[in-house]
Amino acid sequence: MNANFAEYVTEEEKEYYIQNYLDEYEPKEFNKILYGLLNYKEKERVVDLEKDIEHFRSNSEKELGDFMDLVDMQQAKGELQEFEEDRMEAYHDYV
Repeated sequence: MNANFAEYVTEEEKEYYIQNYLDEYEPKEFNKILYGLLNYKEKERVVDLEKDIEHFRSNSEKELGDFMDLVDMQQAKGELQEFEEDRMEAYHDYV
């Protein structure tokens, strides 16, 4: 996850802001309840994949993208769905 911070922001503050953002983020394409159970690295992956999907969707709506953007969006959606299924299985096995 790329986040731009001012130079004076400490590493601890950066981590706090990122974790706070990840905790407050509401996924659009991912199970919201499952998202709340993920660790920060997993949440970061969900956010990154959803941002990719939104970027590709936005490009195709503006007709700025090409066929590869559509393919990339489908691939990102597939990765997100696969990740969701994997995490769901892991939590079902754990419980």
